[in-house]
Amino acid sequence: MSESNNKPYWKVEEPEIVSKDNINLKVYKKHGALQIALFGNDDEGNSYIKHGLNLRKHRLVKQPEVLNKLIEVFNDWLADSKENKG
Repeated sequence: MSESNNKPYWKVEEPEIVSKDNINLKVYKKHGALQIALFGNDDEGNSYIKHGLNLRKHRLVKQPEVLNKLIEVFNDWLADSKENKG
């Protein structure tokens, strides 16, 4: 919830959105939230959220070993993606 008006952060902050193919990221910088959505298609071709995850900064900064592991994994994946492009 937003501390200023008790509304959820996604109702008071406009996120930065990065969307490609079936992955959608919404970054709420002011409120320290990252929403990750993976989309699928049903039998009729309609898109729906197949898997979703919300990460919150205030929780991850209290668990530095978890945050460091996420950084390590994402850096490895980024390196792999650069190798595959070349």
